[in-house]
Amino acid sequence: MSLLPILLTLLAVQDNPAVAAPSPNGDAVARWQGGALEAARYERFLGRTFRGKRLGQEALSHLLQVELVRREAASLGLVAPKAEVEARMAKARKAADQMGTSLRTLVKERGLTLDGFRDLLRDSIFHEMLVRRDLGLPEGADPLPTQLHEWTEERIRSLLEASAGAPPGMAIQHGSWAVTEAEVGAVIRASLPDVRNQEYLEQLVLQIHLPTWGAEKGLVLTDDILEEEIEWRRAEVAGNPVLGGATYETLLASQGSTLEIVRAGAELRVAGWLRLLSRQKWSDARFATLSPEERSALDARFGESRSVSWFLLRAVMEKGDPLDRSFEEAAEELNQYAGGATNVEAFGRAASLYSEDEASRVSQGRLGWLHRAEEGIDLALLDAVFAAPEDSLIGPIRIPVGQALAWVDAIQPAPERAAFRQAVRRSFHQDLRREILAEISLRTLHSP
Repeated sequence: MSLLPILLTLLAVQDNPAVAAPSPNGDAVARWQGGALEAARYERFLGRTFRGKRLGQEALSHLLQVELVRREAASLGLVAPKAEVEARMAKARKAADQMGTSLRTLVKERGLTLDGFRDLLRDSIFHEMLVRRDLGLPEGADPLPTQLHEWTEERIRSLLEASAGAPPGMAIQHGSWAVTEAEVGAVIRASLPDVRNQEYLEQLVLQIHLPTWGAEKGLVLTDDILEEEIEWRRAEVAGNPVLGGATYETLLASQGSTLEIVRAGAELRVAGWLRLLSRQKWSDARFATLSPEERSALDARFGESRSVSWFLLRAVMEKGDPLDRSFEEAAEELNQYAGGATNVEAFGRAASLYSEDEASRVSQGRLGWLHRAEEGIDLALLDAVFAAPEDSLIGPIRIPVGQALAWVDAIQPAPERAAFRQAVRRSFHQDLRREILAEISLRTLHSP
C-alpha cells in the first residue's frame, strides 16, 4: 500500500469531528477527581491492548513501512522533487478544505505538524520511486496500488513475524529494528474515531481508578470473581449463533490473545470490580423486596428463554415498485417455503437461501436464545414464539417490515435463583461504568 492513502485516511474526518481544545496543563488527555491521564500513557495502553491484533499489526506495519522507505531511499541517495512534494501538499489542503476545515487543524489534531506531514508526503514519493526502480517501470509511470503493497509486504513480512517475540514495552525489537508499543499506540490513536478513543480512555481510567475505589468501599477482588466473569463470557460466546460454534478461547486466539493474557490483564479486573459493585447495588435483600411489577419485568428479560430461528420476507403497505411485495403476497410465499420445512435443518437451509434479514441469513436464520422481552426483536414475533410449543414452526407472523416464519427448536426454563440474580447483575455493568465515571467527573479530549 502507498503511504499517501494511509496519510489521507489518518486525516479523514471521523464520525464525530468535534475535538475538544488541548488541555491547558501539559498533554493530559483525560482528567477526573484526583487524577489525570497523559497522552504518552494512553498511547502505551493502546499499543499494549492491540499488540498482535489486526489494528496493532496494521499500525506497526505503517511504522515499519515508513522506516523501510527512508532507509532504502537514503542508501540510494534518492531526492524527492520539491515540486512534487508541494503538489501533494496542495492536494491535501484541497481535501481538507472540502471537509470544511484546514490542513493545519487536521494535522494538529492528529499530533503532527505541517513539516512532519510534508516529510510523510516525501516518504510517499520515495516509496513510489523505489517500487518503480525495482520493477523496472518507465520514468514517470505510477506504480499500481497492488505493486506498492506487494513490494512492501515482501520486505516487512519477516519483521512482522519477528514482532511476536518482542519484549514487554516493545512492538518489535529485531536487529536494527526497534518500535515501542507507545509508537504503535500513537498511530492507533490518530486513526481511531473520537467515539472509540473515548471508550478506550474510559476503560483505562477505570483500570487506574477502580482499585482505589474498591479499597475505599472495603471490597476485595478475588480470583473466584474473575473466574465467574470468564465463565459468563464463555457462555455468551457459546450461545451466539453468529460465531458459528466458536469457544471463548478460539475467539481470543483469532484476536491474537489467550485466556492467560486475559487473566493477567487489567480489563478483566475492571469487569470483576463491576461484578462486586453490582452485588452491592442488587443485593439479595433488594431481590427479596421487588414489587410484582419489577419482578415481572426482570422475569421477561432474564427468565425462560427459547432457541429461535426465523425467516423474513419484506413487504410494503403500498407498492411503489413492481418488485415490491404486499403483506398478502409475502405470507403466501412464506407458506410455500413452510411446506418444505419439515425440521429445523430444512428450515435453516431455506432461511439461508431466501430470508431477507441479512444479519441472520448467514447463520441459517438463527437468532439464538431469546427472552420474553428482547431488545431489537419485534413484539409480535416474541408473542408468537412464546406461545408456541418446542420444536415447532410458526407463522406467517406479520411484523412492521414484512412477514416472518419462526422455528422454536428448544425451550430453556427460567434459571435457578442464583443464576437468575447473576444474570440481572451482569446486565447492569454498562450502567455502573457510567455511574462511576460520572461520580469522578471524568472529562477527556473526546468528551461530548
